[in-house]
Amino acid sequence: MSNFIFAAVLAGFTGILEGFRITSIDPQARGNQIMFLAVAAALIGGTPLTGGSGIIVGGLIGTAVSAFSTTASR
Repeated sequence: MSNFIFAAVLAGFTGILEGFRITSIDPQARGNQIMFLAVAAALIGGTPLTGGSGIIVGGLIGTAVSAFSTTASR
């Protein structure tokens, strides 16, 4: 039970930090773009669209590839 509470506290803290980063608490401000990037990173990391599970290392690799491609395209 404490793991779920800890995860919820971290998610709330992350939401507050993200609100400061994009200077808006409005979910329509950039919420769709962030969600798209998270799903794209998971898919690049090897998580199947049909469900199931991926591995943490794959998620990290997907995030790194996604961040690199976003930075390189600017």
